[in-house]
Amino acid sequence: MKRTISVAILLGLLVGASGATGAPRGVQFSPDGRFTFVIKDVGQERFAIIREPDGTVTGNVFFQDCRTPKFIICDPLPAPNEYSCAVSDACREDGCTFGNFQVPVTLPADFFTPSDDEDDDPELPALPPEPCRFAPRAVQFSPDETRRFINKDFDDQRFAITRFEDDLTLTGNVFFPDGSPPKFIVCEHLTGTVQRRFSCQVADGCPAAPAACDFGNFTSEVILNENFFKFDARDFQTLDAFRNTDTLTRLLRIGAAAIPSIAPAATQTQRAPVAATCPSGGTVSFEDGSLNYDACRSGNLVCTGTGTADSGQLSPVLECTDLDRERTIVLDASLALSSTLTGPAFDGVVLTSLGEEAAVDFIYDKVSVDTSAFEGPLDGTLGLLNAKKLFGGPFGSFDYEFNPDDPRFVKIVTCLPSCEGPVGTFTFILVFDLDLETGVLTAR
Repeated sequence: MKRTISVAILLGLLVGASGATGAPRGVQFSPDGRFTFVIKDVGQERFAIIREPDGTVTGNVFFQDCRTPKFIICDPLPAPNEYSCAVSDACREDGCTFGNFQVPVTLPADFFTPSDDEDDDPELPALPPEPCRFAPRAVQFSPDETRRFINKDFDDQRFAITRFEDDLTLTGNVFFPDGSPPKFIVCEHLTGTVQRRFSCQVADGCPAAPAACDFGNFTSEVILNENFFKFDARDFQTLDAFRNTDTLTRLLRIGAAAIPSIAPAATQTQRAPVAATCPSGGTVSFEDGSLNYDACRSGNLVCTGTGTADSGQLSPVLECTDLDRERTIVLDASLALSSTLTGPAFDGVVLTSLGEEAAVDFIYDKVSVDTSAFEGPLDGTLGLLNAKKLFGGPFGSFDYEFNPDDPRFVKIVTCLPSCEGPVGTFTFILVFDLDLETGVLTAR
């Protein structure tokens, strides 16, 4: 008998039943035998892919450092397990195109064969990594427009799925925030154009003996809004901008922590060299009034540079690599350290540039930085000007308003076409709420 429940409830029940943890990986076969699903690691990357009936391989490659996953389409070559793969980033504007270069890929001989979990390397961390706060959402289309690739969150679960445009069938994987093994899903479209109803089968990975492999033991009807399958410039830009703003503030806060005035008390009188470790590698050190970033990494940014600092001012100039988009950004910060009821706070500006071109200005107005990120009690307002230069999309500016009385949510205010237009310009003022626990963005 079929049941109609939400995707989140359905998958939550299945995860609770499995009780398994550890690095998720596995192989599964669609009930009709046409598709092979694989989640396995190649080096330090996680492949979540589908082998289609003609041997074509499609899907995602995840990384350990919270970068946006890549989409791949691979054509088989004559040699076994060798492919020519087109690699693409997510769409960043309407009418986006897939990658136009080919990468040779050789997969292990047993890549499409089920194996026992105990054969896996226990030291390899689970992928996608946890936590990856505000993990980037992504949509892409195959060059022939026959398939749509979606990598998005539904509630707190990450869907990495393919929609076949001829019959709207869904295939792929769902990942979970607690590190439980992902599920394999195959869904048949039933009805609807806005609220789409699907009949879905859900499965764990196969055991080592494929003869014992069984896909799903029950079918459930689930509902997904059509917007889930679409590229949304507003949604993408808003979350992308906040994610990168969060990363930048973490980097600046690490620098502030190296200054003796707010470093551990023992260093305040000695003024001995102080070093702070960065979340994903590298350090920030302070000595004789100089601040030094040495390959300090947080999220998708790796920054190196120097600057001056004293008890009330932080002024580094950093050259940062954006791993997500493979570009170099120069940051020129001039921030005063002040005190608020919620702790130390930033006042001032951070100017950015891409090559010779000026980009986004970050305006800090008493933004509390008492934690290493936007977590816990916060206060103040952070503004972004010229946001399109770094993040694309329709919005030229953002204001982030933090509320210490309700620290879970950030109020985001932006305008179309611009908040800085001439007097009398017709402007839409848009307000979003960002849930810092789930990463869900809701328009008011």
